[in-house]
Amino acid sequence: MQKRICQTLLVVSLFFLCSNLFGDEGRMQHEPENIQNSEEKPQSDLITPVNENPISIDQALEKKLNEIKKPARGVILLIADGMGVGCIKYARELICGRDGFLEIDKFPVIGRMIDYPANGPVSDSAAAGTELVTGKFGRNKAISISPTGEAYLTLWEMAKHLGLKVGVVTDTRITHATPATFYAHVKDRAMEEEIASQLVRSGFDVFLGGGAHFFNKTFRKDGVDLFSESKKDGYEIALSKQDLARIVTEHNSKVIGLFADQHLSWSYMNVKNEPSLSEMSAAALQILGGKSQRFLLMIEAGKIDFTLHNNDLAELTMQMRVLEDTLKMLRDFVNQNPDVLLVVLSDHGNGGMSITEKFDPEKIRELATSTRYLEFQFKDKIKELPGYLKNHFSGKIALDEEKLKKFSGTNSNRLKAEAIGDLFNSQLGVELFSYETRKQQPVTSGHTGEDILIHSMGIHQNLFGGVMKIVDIPKKLGIALGLKFP
Repeated sequence: MQKRICQTLLVVSLFFLCSNLFGDEGRMQHEPENIQNSEEKPQSDLITPVNENPISIDQALEKKLNEIKKPARGVILLIADGMGVGCIKYARELICGRDGFLEIDKFPVIGRMIDYPANGPVSDSAAAGTELVTGKFGRNKAISISPTGEAYLTLWEMAKHLGLKVGVVTDTRITHATPATFYAHVKDRAMEEEIASQLVRSGFDVFLGGGAHFFNKTFRKDGVDLFSESKKDGYEIALSKQDLARIVTEHNSKVIGLFADQHLSWSYMNVKNEPSLSEMSAAALQILGGKSQRFLLMIEAGKIDFTLHNNDLAELTMQMRVLEDTLKMLRDFVNQNPDVLLVVLSDHGNGGMSITEKFDPEKIRELATSTRYLEFQFKDKIKELPGYLKNHFSGKIALDEEKLKKFSGTNSNRLKAEAIGDLFNSQLGVELFSYETRKQQPVTSGHTGEDILIHSMGIHQNLFGGVMKIVDIPKKLGIALGLKFP
């Protein structure tokens, strides 16, 4: 009897199962509108684990391009060079406190970028910059060029060819690796004289940064006066904050601004005639981004990376403030210009920065001293450094006597900012790679290969939600502008 009942229940169960799958009242015959048959299933514009029929990023972007009815009038890409997640937490604690929010925290869309070069696990700025602007995997040290020497087309070059105004702004040398990838093509980032020559020939509308040394015939090996060459090509030259203000007021359309021989000054230098990153960015937007003008602008907060290379917590705080001021201005601009897209990301991490249980923002504000500044101050009197540090930190933190001895011996190594940071950063609750660890990474000197956060706001901001590879970034920027790139 029990056996017959079980057989009956099994038949009934199978009947209802088949009915649900195939019957007139079955679920497959009455799918909700957002679930269709496999042939008609909508394709996602993100590649995610839940996508049953994943498509390539190129197919997804092609579909997205067809859907975008109103392209962005302008796109701003801000690269915070070297800034990993640890920097964001550090800056939040130091600048606005754990209960506050940085400007970058207020962006409506956050994505994640998988970051690596073609020839290794960790990128330098040349490889990462190449990937961010060409959509091709780059090689460390090489600037927007293939392994066989072929120049990769950059999105900025394509946009200029199509009639958009384009610009590059940085607080480093304008010929440094990151900005160079947007307009130059050389096999080694160290070829800065050649990069400067290519800058003048690029035809871009705005260049603002440092690096005047490489345009001055006195310092160039070939003796070419690139300032004169630039003027022949229609550029106005700005060498001071005052020059830049005049050029903006006069509505000049092609500008090269070089405000320092090398990188722009550090916070402790207190230089008066250099524009800030925020001021340069605002000037570039006035030149490029009139109400009807279409444009593409890259802004690099490049000195964040340098402070991490130098294990310099004090200067890192100041450079994150520079980023904060620049983002405040850019967010205001986008709020007033809803047809503009702003994307903020880093090109790679640096230093393995992590916050430990000893972390105390107040102690850092009180005690942290720029390691770059100390390197400069004590470069000719290295034996005096241990005594200075003991007095500076007296009663506050304990210094490692063995490490101090390295600076007081007659055969001391050349003073290095990152080695100075080794003496006290961990005591302040911040761990960074040691000087010795950095020496073992000759190409990147401490860069790291973690995934990078992407923050976006403005028109088509949702293109940058989800997970993507670094080479997808320029493709998506192109889509936002209504362009198929490359």
